[in-house]
Amino acid sequence: MYTCLFCKQGKVSNLPEQFISDRDNNNTTIGQCLYCHSISVVSNQVINCSDSNILEKQVQIHNEQWAHESEFELNEYAVELKQLVDYFTTQFSLSGESKILEVGSGRGGLVRALLNEGIVGITACEPSTELYSKAIEVYNLTDKNLLNCTSSEVFETRKELYDLIIYWHSLEHIPSGLNELRNASNFIGDFGEIIIQVPLLYTPWVYDEHLFFMTEETLVFLEENTTLHVKNVDYDFSHMFMTIRLKNKGDDYQPFEPKSQSLIQLYNQAITTLHNNYNSLEKINAESYNSSKALQELLHEKMKTITSYEGLVQEKMKTITSYEELMEEKIHEINIYKKLIEQKNLQIKQLEKS
Repeated sequence: MYTCLFCKQGKVSNLPEQFISDRDNNNTTIGQCLYCHSISVVSNQVINCSDSNILEKQVQIHNEQWAHESEFELNEYAVELKQLVDYFTTQFSLSGESKILEVGSGRGGLVRALLNEGIVGITACEPSTELYSKAIEVYNLTDKNLLNCTSSEVFETRKELYDLIIYWHSLEHIPSGLNELRNASNFIGDFGEIIIQVPLLYTPWVYDEHLFFMTEETLVFLEENTTLHVKNVDYDFSHMFMTIRLKNKGDDYQPFEPKSQSLIQLYNQAITTLHNNYNSLEKINAESYNSSKALQELLHEKMKTITSYEGLVQEKMKTITSYEELMEEKIHEINIYKKLIEQKNLQIKQLEKS
């Protein structure tokens, strides 16, 4: 057993007969923390590394994935994030001056997208110097909006409160996620919120840089061991993501009650959603196939019509050719008659002279 990378307290124990393939189709064994109930993959290559080594590995992996993107791709990415900005703006009643911190900005697209919508109170941090430099250059950012550091450095040096702290697919990359959220809770006061989106345990998301997968039981543990309470949990089973809203406990605090009591129930919901999505795609494919078939039949009919027109044109061409041959014969006869007339005229002139 090894120490859980979320809570850094409990030991991860193998779950009997619980296996999943990673994104490279290698079989893995699932482990679950005996304290916080987060899930890990026992074969993860970074579980025994120090926190600093884990950070170095995360930076290296993300550089390999994103540092090669072109300016065009990055600008397209920022435009695509407008929908996410609209979601944040609506859910959290953001204004232009709202104070926001994004932890793990990666390519910086969300920072640019927020600025594009007039939300200038955004600050983000990114530990990768390579990604940070590219974002500064392409998105025309400054250190007012994007910092080349970890969230720990932000929490150590800043005193301001934030209306919203965003962990959008970044918390699962941070060793000791529990301490991370404890630190963040000190910077939202009584009215700010934290929003997290993390992957669920699902084959495409199983790789070494994902250090843990949160469960609803993990959220109960989080409430019991921090000042935070779970305001809301949403699932996107189409992509296998979980979105969590947190705020500090107040007078209206009600303990979070898990809805999905087990992994099996969670998987059943996910499978149902994926199955429905599959059926929808099958229906769309069938409709597309029928439309394509109808178009093919129409095209076949048009080709038959064109072929019949071609036959008619060929017949007309034959008629025209025969008329041309007849005309040539008549012209030849006329030329003969012309010569005969010329000869007769010549004979007449000779007779007149005599």
